Amino acid sequence: MLFRSKATKSPQLKAKYRNGVFKVLSTATKSALNEVKDVWPDLMSKLEVSQRAMMDVSSPVAAGPDACVVAFDYQLWFERATSDSTFVNQLTDSLAVLTKKNIELVLVPQQDWPILRQEYLDLHRNEVKKNAVSGSDAEKTPEEPAENAIISKARDLFGDDMIDIKD
Repeated sequence: MLFRSKATKSPQLKAKYRNGVFKVLSTATKSALNEVKDVWPDLMSKLEVSQRAMMDVSSPVAAGPDACVVAFDYQLWFERATSDSTFVNQLTDSLAVLTKKNIELVLVPQQDWPILRQEYLDLHRNEVKKNAVSGSDAEKTPEEPAENAIISKARDLFGDDMIDIKD
């Protein structure tokens, strides 16, 4: 008897939200994610108790100016949320009210999020490096190259979500 993990169980479903995740990641910024995280508790308070219970196991993991990726800890809650279009529309509308801009929600299982993120990084590694280099050229000082090497090593080891750079 062969057992498969849930992460590889539904490649068709993963393909459905892969494009949405890639779209968000192409414009994602830390400030946009922080903006969504700041209003997330207010968004949860607007939901009914049963909806809040479903969303209690979810969190925003990436955001851009017009879209946000929300990861669910459990496959069951992810499937329930994605199957209820009225609920997703209510979430989107409430988020629009709180952020004062229309933000599309892309829902994914938490177990698939790191895989999708890595796929995006692998496909766009040259673009990411080019943007990082061109963005830092304007602000370079003699001390920064060593500092940037340390920061990039920390990002490689721990990921962007786990490091906080302070000057």
